[in-house]
Amino acid sequence: MSSSKAKQLAKRFKQAREQADLSQTELAHALGVVPQAVQHVESGRVAKPKFLPEAAKYLGVSYDWLLSGEQKDEPSSKKTERVGLVFSPEEVKAIDDWRRKQEELPSRSEAIRRLIKMALKSKAK
Repeated sequence: MSSSKAKQLAKRFKQAREQADLSQTELAHALGVVPQAVQHVESGRVAKPKFLPEAAKYLGVSYDWLLSGEQKDEPSSKKTERVGLVFSPEEVKAIDDWRRKQEELPSRSEAIRRLIKMALKSKAK
């Protein structure tokens, strides 16, 4: 996709997000991506993200319209009905905190290795 097309996608993507009355962070969390992914699309840095089909569905626009702008089902001025969830800022913070804690936990195999090691030590005593 050319730089010009990426910029047009960025414009339509942002328009659809704003008409859905969502922040970049809210949309990112609803799609299961980091907010920077949405920012990169809206700045024209990413021409065709993997989450574009899901974003189109969530925003109530067609995938083709986001890519080419040629379909007639542009986002309406009324708020669109969405299938996903929109989280409050407090919920977003709680989810982010939970994700950070999950990243700090050892992997399953590492946890099993630790348990076996502890069991062997206690058996040896």
